Amino acid sequence: MSDSPRFELQFSNVPVVNLRREFLATHQLIFSDRGERAIKMPIEPIDAPLFVWRGMPEPCFTVLLQRSIAGVEAYLPAALIETAFIENRLSPDLIDKIREPFSFGSSTAVTNLYDLRPAAVRPDLSLKICSRVLYERTHCFYNQIRNPVSHGGQIANPTVTALREAFGHIAKLYEWIDSWYDLEHVWPGGRILGDFRTATVSQS
Repeated sequence: MSDSPRFELQFSNVPVVNLRREFLATHQLIFSDRGERAIKMPIEPIDAPLFVWRGMPEPCFTVLLQRSIAGVEAYLPAALIETAFIENRLSPDLIDKIREPFSFGSSTAVTNLYDLRPAAVRPDLSLKICSRVLYERTHCFYNQIRNPVSHGGQIANPTVTALREAFGHIAKLYEWIDSWYDLEHVWPGGRILGDFRTATVSQS
């Protein structure tokens, strides 16, 4: 729990199971028939995870993308801290480093988040080691997608193929985490939250 006395707000961490539930529901929407219809005329309300959107589809999918990116960025440190605890590697210094990934010193977010931070728990957990192709693609994803939508950019003229590529990339990042951090630690029966294959089946 943290707070902001000046603005009288308090904050707590989003339960990690909620992050996975929301992303799976978002992924299912993007890969469904109703997700494809949502970007076509006539414009109709979009029944998205957590809300019903009654505006134009572009800002809706921008919000979903922002939340999905923030979700995987929040889920990763939680998985790393618990992995370090399970493997008896956890220390106050390591917790601080995991929570402040830019303390690793790289000028690029992807290197700090997905290479140096997981490697601090165990070298083979680095995305760069696990999948060099996904690691390089994540650099591109951050430069061309994550950074624009995090700094005032909005999706324009989306195609269903492009949306599925973007959200599919986030799914691959979750699958990388799932390869070394068992979803059963999150929630009994939690492995179903990582089964993105079922989300590629069209749903009405």
